[in-house]
Amino acid sequence: MKPSWLLLSLLLLTGPALAAKPAAPTGDDPQQAELKARFEQAFNGIDSNGDGKISKEEAAQKAPNLAANFDAVDHNKDGFLSKTEIWDAQVKTNEAIREANKRFSQTLEKADKNKDGKLSREEAKSLPKLAKYFDQIDVNKDGFLVIQEIIGFMQARLQAQVQAQMATQQSAQKNSSAPASAPTSK
Repeated sequence: MKPSWLLLSLLLLTGPALAAKPAAPTGDDPQQAELKARFEQAFNGIDSNGDGKISKEEAAQKAPNLAANFDAVDHNKDGFLSKTEIWDAQVKTNEAIREANKRFSQTLEKADKNKDGKLSREEAKSLPKLAKYFDQIDVNKDGFLVIQEIIGFMQARLQAQVQAQMATQQSAQKNSSAPASAPTSK
């Protein structure tokens, strides 16, 4: 049986934790307990003063991506992020990712004319961006693109973009916290 484009893209792009709609972690099952523990650990790692909420300053220091989206996540506009606000934002993001994966898999299925679970160079021509990078994506150089190669390429590009964005944000933070030079008198 050939792999489903949707199933593979969901599993490879978002990982098993996103394959089902996440509910607030309850700790009732082992996966939920692990998810809750990781969430708590991440939250507490950002919450420097341990007051149970994250300020803009804490986010800027320890979570640049969260800081960049602070106002969108701060639903009650109190200037702090609660665990509930962050969890709800993550659920919303996961839902958007699932929807994008669904559209992505439908696009791949449509391009896969012979329904063999892989894209030939000819099939990839219907997807200009994929066709443009065909040789870079085709890691094993067999003349076909499989979902693992496509996802690997996308993940590497996304990771590079995120790292560049974080470096830019950190550079901007360093520059804004550097003391201003004293005016010179003549």
